Amino acid sequence: MNIENETTFWSETLKIQKKQFMKPYIKDSLFKKINRGSFGHGTCTIRVGNAKVAKETLMGLRVIQDHFGP
Repeated sequence: MNIENETTFWSETLKIQKKQFMKPYIKDSLFKKINRGSFGHGTCTIRVGNAKVAKETLMGLRVIQDHFGP
């Protein structure tokens, strides 16, 4: 996984400047096939320092969970 390429992907996808990203962590995995298809860019953890934005983000995640969850 190319850290620079993936940081660029997440920066453009989330519309967040690269300088706001922390040092990435890449976990070794025995399942190399998981890096294909929709998982090709890994996952992203977001920290929000604004209560209003954090609440809106959590509400959006709940909508996704309700729609796609079990």
